[in-house]
Amino acid sequence: MSNIVYLRQKTTGPIELYRSSDGTLMAEMEGKEYERVRLVRAFPHSFPDRFISVRSQLGEEIMLLRDLALLDDSSRYTANEELRRHYMVPNIQRITSIRKLATEWSWQVVTDCGRVTITMDDLHGNIHAINASRWILTDTEGRRYMLSNVEQMDAESRRWWEKVN
Repeated sequence: MSNIVYLRQKTTGPIELYRSSDGTLMAEMEGKEYERVRLVRAFPHSFPDRFISVRSQLGEEIMLLRDLALLDDSSRYTANEELRRHYMVPNIQRITSIRKLATEWSWQVVTDCGRVTITMDDLHGNIHAINASRWILTDTEGRRYMLSNVEQMDAESRRWWEKVN
C-alpha cells in the first residue's frame, strides 16, 4: 500500500490584486472580492516569484499563484510591492569587520539599506546556506540579511568571510 497522496490543483480563474483607498491589499477572483489579503511565499529564498499563497484575512488560502509573471501588469506590480514590504531582507554589499566580543559576534557591514551592525550569539548557528553562493544571516533580534556572491565582493570583505567560513 502506498502512502503517496495526490492533490488535485484547484482550478480557478485569474486573480486581480490591488489596494483599496486606505492602502489595504485586496483581491478579486471570479467576481468575489477578498479584503485584507496576505501574500505568503512558499519558498522565499529558492523561488521568490513562484508559489505565492494568497490568503484571506482569516489565514485561509484563496489561491496559490504558480508564478507572478502570470499576473496582469498592475497585479504583478502590487504583488511585488507587497512582497518587498513584507519580506524585506537587506543585501550585504560589504563586510568591514567581524569581531567576537565576550559571548557575541559583531559584524560591521554595509547593506543596500545602509551601514548596519549585526550581532549574533552563535556564529555558525545564525548563518544558513541557501545554496553554494548565498547565505541568510540572522541577528539576535531575528532580523535577516542576505549575503551572496562573496567571491565578487571587495578583497577586505572576502578576507573577513574566509576567517569565519
